[in-house]
Amino acid sequence: MMFLLLFLSEVFACDSLGDQLNPQLKKKLDDYNKFIISLQNEKDPLKAINKRIQSHGLLMDAYINEKLVKNYPSSFTDDSISGSRKMFLRNTKLPPGLSNDIIYEISANDSTKPLRSWQIPANHTFQGIRGNEILHQGYLGTPCSQFKRDVLLAIATNGSFRAIPDVKFPEAKYGIKCPAAKSIFKGSDFGSCVEMIDVKSRKKRIIVFQNPMT
Repeated sequence: MMFLLLFLSEVFACDSLGDQLNPQLKKKLDDYNKFIISLQNEKDPLKAINKRIQSHGLLMDAYINEKLVKNYPSSFTDDSISGSRKMFLRNTKLPPGLSNDIIYEISANDSTKPLRSWQIPANHTFQGIRGNEILHQGYLGTPCSQFKRDVLLAIATNGSFRAIPDVKFPEAKYGIKCPAAKSIFKGSDFGSCVEMIDVKSRKKRIIVFQNPMT
């Protein structure tokens, strides 16, 4: 698997985080950055990443109920518009008080009832589907990172996720007619549907999602 490794700066700096950078968070971010840099010397980066997911989690975005922010001292925000915060997650299905974006699969014959759903990191997109996993092209890094590294994550319906080798995504059809978008995302004007080709079975799949608000 080929990773994209980008050199961002010569020094480790988190000035943009201001007073959010408490000692506990700084230690976690220092450790995470060292892990990312160490991947360039790993014989099997995917194995190392998946081991890290189980032991520490990956830095991802989620929404936190404002009243509960104090319960997550190792979370921080670099996005004041969406209200999402970054934290280390081992699972995208989150406990009460935390939430992620939810996407659904519907049948072409019966679009009124979702077949399955996934939680994906807040304010992120998905690029493909394979069986019961939605595929998300993300990256490993922090606002403090010297390096960022691309990583393809496969997210299961139960919220577990893993790093997988790169795949070639078949062309998707966005903006298809889909009444289910309004019925599933009631009260939202951002619901939309896309027809994707399963990268494994090559079958057509229809995904209902909300376009990220920009």
